[in-house]
Parts: sequence; C-alpha cells; structure tokens
Amino acid sequence: MPEPIIEIDVSKLKPNPINDTIYEDNQSQLEELKKSIEINGLLEPLVATRQYKLISGHRRWRALTDLGVETCDVRLVDFDNELLALVELNKYRKKTSIEILKEAEILKKEYKKQIKLGRPLKGETREGKSSSILDVANSIGISTTKLKKYKSIAKHEPSLLKDIDYGILSVERAYQIVREKYIVGEEDKKYDDQKFSIQMKRLLDKYSPSLEMVDVMVDSYRNHLEKNEK
Repeated sequence: MPEPIIEIDVSKLKPNPINDTIYEDNQSQLEELKKSIEINGLLEPLVATRQYKLISGHRRWRALTDLGVETCDVRLVDFDNELLALVELNKYRKKTSIEILKEAEILKKEYKKQIKLGRPLKGETREGKSSSILDVANSIGISTTKLKKYKSIAKHEPSLLKDIDYGILSVERAYQIVREKYIVGEEDKKYDDQKFSIQMKRLLDKYSPSLEMVDVMVDSYRNHLEKNEK
C-alpha cells in the first residue's frame, strides 16, 4: 500500500535535530529554492513520520516557512530507522565534503549498533569492518574507494576539503597530494619492516643460533640505539 500524501499545516511539521548536525545551511541555495517555489510551487512532497517529524525536505520546509506558505503536501511514512532513512533520502543531494564525512561517521556508528544487535542490513547477513564501510558508502551514494580517499584527506590535510568543494581540486588529486606527502613513506616503512622480518627468519633458519646468542645480539643493538640517542 503506498504511503499517503496529505495536506498538512507547515507549522505542524517538526524539523529533525539530526539534520542540522549533518547538513550545513546554505543561504544562497535557500534563496534559489524560495524563488523556485514562488514560480513553480512545491514540486515534490516533503517526507515525514506520522508524528510529523521531517525526514526529507528540511530546506524546502524552511523556504515554505519563510514564504509564509500555510499548508503543503507531505508523504507520511513509517520508518524502521529514521536516521538511516534521513541519509538515504538525501543520497542524491549536492553535498559538501564535510557533509559527506559527517554522514559517514553517523552511519558507521548506526550500522555497528545494528551488527551488535544481530540485525540484518538491507536484507543481508554480513559482519565485519568491510561490510560496514560498504553499507555506509552505499547509503551515501559514493564508492567505498572514494569514501576512503575522503577519510584519508580529512585525516592528513583537511584544508584540502574546501579546495574540493570550490572545484579547485578533484578528490583524486587531493588524495594524491596527501598520499605523496604522508602515506607513501608509511607504506615504504611497512615494506622494510616486512622485508627485515623475512630476512631475519631466513638467517635464524640457516644458522640456528642459540637463544643466548640472539639475546646477546639484541642487547648489543639496543645499547647501540641508546648510545646514538644521547
């Protein structure tokens, strides 16, 4: 049975507090939306719970309020999880990098809660970190690779996020800058550590020294490091 669309007093609708923690106010977009509503009316109904809490259409609701519109069409829906629904219904919204990262962080916590409770996600039974980031990326509407790149940029050089939003840099270019400055060195170190571990094991297998001799060599190397630090 399709969800009912009814005409409701705009003043009765209640904004969802989660919305303001994720999405930023954009006054220019709000003004454009108000002009569109004045000319074309409300093209899509708002979406709310049966208790009149908004899930989708906060910006439209603000525009209607500012314009003094008294009533509007609203689709009333019962949601199993209002938070997930709010993000899902904003999947195709034009978002800033910060908004994408906020969505990802909130969804990550929500999916982890569901996994702990043993609830299937979207009809599937999956566990683990990889499935969690996959569900988060799917809900936001981007690939897991792109989401990981956003996270890496935010971790190492968050100022580049503004350059992405202004169109100065692509996500890929910003990530390459971060990778060259911060990540490649870490990868090389991991590779060296792994190579050392393999070579050390080969030496131990080849010569089979006593544990006492190994301890002597380790102590000698430790003393060498401590001496150089002074």
